Amino acid sequence: MKRTNSTWLFAMVISIPISLIIIAIQPIDFDELKFYVQSKIITDKADFPRVIYEDLNNDYFSEKVEFRKDPFSKKACLLIQSTTNQFKDQINLKGSIDEVNNTLLVGDLFKDAFKDAAVVTREKDSLFLILVDMNLDSTGYHIKDQQHEVFLDTIWENRYGEYDYLVDIKLRDTDKDGYNEVFVSLLAGFSVFPRRLYKFDITKGKLFRSNTDGACGHWNLTFSDLDKDGIEEAIGVMPSRWNISDTSKFLYHDKDAYLMAFDSKLKHFFKPIRFKGIYSSLQHQIIERKNQNLIGLLNNSRLKNIDNQTLFICNNKGQIIAQKGFKEKKNLIRYNLLASIKDSLLNVFDRATGEKISFSVNLKKIDKFKLPTSGRFSKIKLKLNPKGKLNTLFFNISKGEYYLEYNEAFHKIPEIPPFIANTSSCSVKENGPNQQWNDLVIYHDGTEHLIKIAPTGYSWAQYPFYTAICIILFSFVFLLLNYQRKQVEARYQEKEKLKELELRSVFSQLNPHFTFNVLNSVGASILMENKEIAYNQLIKLSNIIRFILVKAKAQSLMLKEEIEFVEQYLSIEKNRFGEKLEYTIELDESVDMKIEVPKMIIQVFVENSLKHGISSKLEGGSVKISISPKNNNPLITIEDDGIGRIKAKQNNTHSTGKGIRTITEYIELFNKQKNRNINFKIEDGSYSEGFGTRVLISL
Repeated sequence: MKRTNSTWLFAMVISIPISLIIIAIQPIDFDELKFYVQSKIITDKADFPRVIYEDLNNDYFSEKVEFRKDPFSKKACLLIQSTTNQFKDQINLKGSIDEVNNTLLVGDLFKDAFKDAAVVTREKDSLFLILVDMNLDSTGYHIKDQQHEVFLDTIWENRYGEYDYLVDIKLRDTDKDGYNEVFVSLLAGFSVFPRRLYKFDITKGKLFRSNTDGACGHWNLTFSDLDKDGIEEAIGVMPSRWNISDTSKFLYHDKDAYLMAFDSKLKHFFKPIRFKGIYSSLQHQIIERKNQNLIGLLNNSRLKNIDNQTLFICNNKGQIIAQKGFKEKKNLIRYNLLASIKDSLLNVFDRATGEKISFSVNLKKIDKFKLPTSGRFSKIKLKLNPKGKLNTLFFNISKGEYYLEYNEAFHKIPEIPPFIANTSSCSVKENGPNQQWNDLVIYHDGTEHLIKIAPTGYSWAQYPFYTAICIILFSFVFLLLNYQRKQVEARYQEKEKLKELELRSVFSQLNPHFTFNVLNSVGASILMENKEIAYNQLIKLSNIIRFILVKAKAQSLMLKEEIEFVEQYLSIEKNRFGEKLEYTIELDESVDMKIEVPKMIIQVFVENSLKHGISSKLEGGSVKISISPKNNNPLITIEDDGIGRIKAKQNNTHSTGKGIRTITEYIELFNKQKNRNINFKIEDGSYSEGFGTRVLISL
């Protein structure tokens, strides 16, 4: 039992690491989703394109809308193609498009049967919000449009005579009247002005401007009903970029970072919260609560006297109610808030470990969740599975990688080359009402990556397959070890058996009865003064004893040695029996006398012939030994004319069988080790009926 248990243990120790290696390198992909990436260059990056796939007419097929610079007029335009990439229309817009300011928003602005577009263009130093009301014409194929131009502001030139600014556009029904308002955040860089948030109410045709005096909540603008009055506020953060060299004219300048919240008229909902420090940045997240929503903040500071990164919890009055610092090496930005998350907890991503850490409103750690890889992450919700829930697309900003979360697993989208975050966009392409999965389109650096998603159908077999590998490998190792153990035990038993046979063979060959008979014969010869006969007998006996002792540990002999030993033995017995014993040994010259045979294979049967056949016969008898070839193998025949097996049994002279059992075991062991097929049989002799015994030994 102990040996079996140890075999199981060793099998587990060996098979488990091998199974893990096989599982790690096996080529079968059990991922639940398969991604097929088709990439093509669609435009020159110098035309500053922005591409969105959107189902404009609600027919479950997405059209491609491209906001770009017309290569001929250099003006801004919208290019619209069908789902099969057939050209539908080009809508020319007022003004031009500037690099990185190519934000395109497609949504239901005017509550008709067709989606609309919102963009920001520049005409000299004037910035316009262009709302494009799109519909199908009478042909049902081409698009007719009505453009609404809304003047936003005048932009200043920077020191190089250029226009430096960033634009973001969002749709939100903050007053819950069923119509979206258009929110535009403008952040001038070295152009200094404007730095404002704008809201255009389509139903009233009214534009609201924030008076942020040098800063606005441009980054990651979110919406939440902070005070639970039924109207959502706009919340955003302003990093410290230090683009304004002369800050004396501004109340809120970009030498510090700010958290800002705006009401429905874009007035400050609470006094902006200031975070000191040049080049410091802020990230924020809305924390949903029952009575009032809170704002979670992560400040990345470069000031020497405070922690490098600090978490804050702010209430709806702009008051900081909790904070927690992270002590990291100087300028090391280890933690990020996960963007686009609304939750009852504050979610922080640890870029070093790849974990999402959830904090309560008291900034106590609640939970950890492992994301697919380390780095800086952002995420967006997309409707990739038409019949399922929204899918989360994780974007690793630091590595330029995409991961799709589905069924609580992360699926990496392959074959997307590295890229710069602010040059990338993604959208969903619908291919019809009966499609199981929509296509995902990722666009960056002038290249469109169309990603078709298909379930593999055999992801369920992953763990059964891995289990089968472990079981098969364990079974193989266990059987192999068990076989080796049995082989070792068998060899050990063979050695023990061989030792026993060696002792038994020595005892059999040095039979006390035989030895005493020889010594008595020698003594009688001495008394009769036949000294020469006595001397010869002693010499022969000493030769036999020396041969037995020298070959005591030998399992086999050459046939020649076995014949010489038997001849010595018969010579001694001849002297004892006298005229009552005759023997002959006939050898065929064609027989190989160097062939290996089990020890005692002839002597045992010759001894039995003398002891039980001839010694009981008054007139004595003869023994004939012949060796001849038969079927290319030597055949040994030992025949006597003794009283026969039947008479020996009647006279109670039959053997105890020890000699026969010993030689039988020797032959079995010899055959097993040498891969031979030696066998023997005993039969009645060819003399008169009932007399004689014959032994046939086939080598």
